[in-house]
Amino acid sequence: MNILLISSDNNKTSGAFLCLVELAERLQRIDKHRVVVVLPKSGDGQLLLDERNIEYILVPMLSWVVFNNMSLASIAKYIIKYMGLIFNLYALMRLCWIIHKYKIDIVHNNTIFTYVGALAAHIMGRLVIWHIRESLRDAFNSKIIFSNVGYKLINSSDQIIFTSKKLQDRYPEISQSNSRVVYDGVPLKFYNTHFILEKNIVTLVTIGHLNANKNQRLLIEVLGSLYKKGVSNFQTHIVGDGELKIELIDLVSELGLEKHIRFEGRRSNIEDILLSSDILVSTSIAEAFGRTLVEGMMSNCLVISANSKSNAADELIDDGVTGMLFDINNPSDLENILSDILTSSDRRCYQNIALQGNKKSLASFSEDVSFYNMLEIYESVIKGREV
Repeated sequence: MNILLISSDNNKTSGAFLCLVELAERLQRIDKHRVVVVLPKSGDGQLLLDERNIEYILVPMLSWVVFNNMSLASIAKYIIKYMGLIFNLYALMRLCWIIHKYKIDIVHNNTIFTYVGALAAHIMGRLVIWHIRESLRDAFNSKIIFSNVGYKLINSSDQIIFTSKKLQDRYPEISQSNSRVVYDGVPLKFYNTHFILEKNIVTLVTIGHLNANKNQRLLIEVLGSLYKKGVSNFQTHIVGDGELKIELIDLVSELGLEKHIRFEGRRSNIEDILLSSDILVSTSIAEAFGRTLVEGMMSNCLVISANSKSNAADELIDDGVTGMLFDINNPSDLENILSDILTSSDRRCYQNIALQGNKKSLASFSEDVSFYNMLEIYESVIKGREV
């Protein structure tokens, strides 16, 4: 089986990119599978592909996604994307050539942001798997530039995959009969049963791009409120980089939390950071899966996550059993949870919740479980074409 994996980015800390790399690496361990990755731009993700001897080809292409609003930035993006349709003709021809040269059987489009690989597969008469990992409306306030045509193309795929049921429900335009949910898998290198919440000072960590959707401001404000009330036995590490970094640093300074909150920037050794943390907190408004939640659970951290109509955390976490959820629209929920933990003299119940989360993550969200689900899909679509 020869598989062409189409990536939307080239970022070694992106959850979607990490899942693609892990899938490609596992497929290559099986001799009958050849994997080629297509990258739309240069980036540091190539380092991971090089480390694992995964073949990749750079094929510059523009996405078909634009902002929903009509701001100047949105209008400019519309113009660029219209021009991009012409630019992508070259990418389309290159991908058709790659499919022919490598005798590709399946084109696995690993994102909703790009369409060129799927179109090339249709032209060449190859199988298409369309893997949707992003909620355009909720997380990006965006849409496909020609929605009717775009969703018709997506629905013509041999199999459509969503990373959660919550995400699947956010796309009424996509055929339910031709789609299924496959949760992402997390490598066993994250698995650990380290002890947590044994010291008075509690170490918290939040991981993700510093933007409005990841919503780190909420955590900082809640910690600021606790600090004002005299609760100060916490150290918080904010891992990631992004457009809101300066704004968040200023907020920490304004609240007098410089000794309690550190900005760590982008880090590749996430497993080491989790092993030195008691609690992982996610304040995301929209989350199509929640890879960092599973990484935290697998590392035996107590995982606390926002819950909302566009956040899949409640598919991963059983509230109060394998982790803790709070209403994204009610910051006092998060404050009450953290206050109870920080001021408690007996934290055994929280340690037990973390342990149950650790067990669930290993059983349901390991890389093995996800990989064999994907392998079954590949074999199924090939068998369906042969019938």
